[in-house]
Amino acid sequence: MSPEAQKNTGRLVRGIDANTQRLLAAEMNDDASYRRLRALKIIEVMDNHLDMEADLIKALGHEDHFLRAEAAKLLSRCPSSRSVTALREAMLDRNVRVRENAESSLRRIAGTKSLPPAIDKSVASAQQMVDFRAMGEHFRADNAHINIPHVIILIVAVLLIATLIWALSRWQENTAAWNLDNPQRLFTDLCKKHELSSHDSMLLKKIGRELQLTHPASLFVDPSLLVSAMQLEKFQELHDELTHLGEEFFGFHLWKQAIAADSLVHKEATTA
Repeated sequence: MSPEAQKNTGRLVRGIDANTQRLLAAEMNDDASYRRLRALKIIEVMDNHLDMEADLIKALGHEDHFLRAEAAKLLSRCPSSRSVTALREAMLDRNVRVRENAESSLRRIAGTKSLPPAIDKSVASAQQMVDFRAMGEHFRADNAHINIPHVIILIVAVLLIATLIWALSRWQENTAAWNLDNPQRLFTDLCKKHELSSHDSMLLKKIGRELQLTHPASLFVDPSLLVSAMQLEKFQELHDELTHLGEEFFGFHLWKQAIAADSLVHKEATTA
């Protein structure tokens, strides 16, 4: 009898005999393994998967791994949330055949065209789990292989990233060194730090040139330089502006001390 004829006959028997489900459940719990497997075969032939769903799920926990494997296979025809959950747990079974059948059934359920809305989420999650497991297969020792083009691409990518990181670090080092070794850049940064106007910045530049300062930024740390500039004829008319800058840079008391010290030096020089 052909497989199709067997299924047609099985459907007729199922429709006629109301005790079919009870008898199959008893067979699946029999001590003899051949009777348990025969019951599973009958379920397949009779297309009785949905009626026997609870018993098939229960069979996934049986100690007989042949029974667990066949039950996992038959549950592919039961696209319910209970079956999906049971099959996901079966993917962690200690027997490889059970795991493979559970994975195959989940893939089949996930590929079903018309799924009940209530289990869409569970099936999608199961499909994701199957996909992750399939990805992991490539990392097993028996499936491991070297893809030369991929290895070359990976090496090139790593070298490119390393080169970019090195270039960036060198650029940062050079920029930092340039900032430190460039007196003009340091002077400009200090002008910005003190929020000086363009007029005040230009005035300080002129003072730096007039005093022939190698580092014009010294004007921000040595009050005597501004005091000396005030004594020059070129800047005497800017006495108030320089006083304002001196007090802003060094504070009122330190600025007055610098002026007093300069006056004392000039007085001693005149006396001598």
